[in-house]
Amino acid sequence: MLHFINELQYYINYEVIEMSWAQLQRDLTERYLSVDEIINVHREYLARITYKGLLGGGELYMGELHEILKNILSFRACVEGLHDITNRYNGGAATATTSGSGIDEKRVLNIGGLIREIRVGFEDTVERLVAQLNKQEDGEMRFLGVRLDFNGFYSSRMA
Repeated sequence: MLHFINELQYYINYEVIEMSWAQLQRDLTERYLSVDEIINVHREYLARITYKGLLGGGELYMGELHEILKNILSFRACVEGLHDITNRYNGGAATATTSGSGIDEKRVLNIGGLIREIRVGFEDTVERLVAQLNKQEDGEMRFLGVRLDFNGFYSSRMA
């Protein structure tokens, strides 16, 4: 998950925003522009970053991206639950009563099951997204797919 987040952040910051900003600056400094032309150049800039930032804007990509981000947030909630149990245990609250530790053991087992479900959902969704990005016409989006699958983990699952 961390690799996915880092690559998505790099893609949005550098490939989308930074490159589009450089293009906007070139477009604005190439020649003298009227106010209407400046507005049109800015609209093109906004359209470019929206299209690339939302991975082409298609519902297919957005659905996959939304599902991946939901999995990441669910994982974060599980980690917070484990953190709460650990804090309670280290604080001595769980050792004060034996019934409390039984409840915590059940919570840990439930969280472990949830983490396994989240992992499977995350890997399956990223696998589908990588396959779709590899078919993209836009080279930068296609390269995002390559970076997400840098070690062949997802492509080996597809074979």
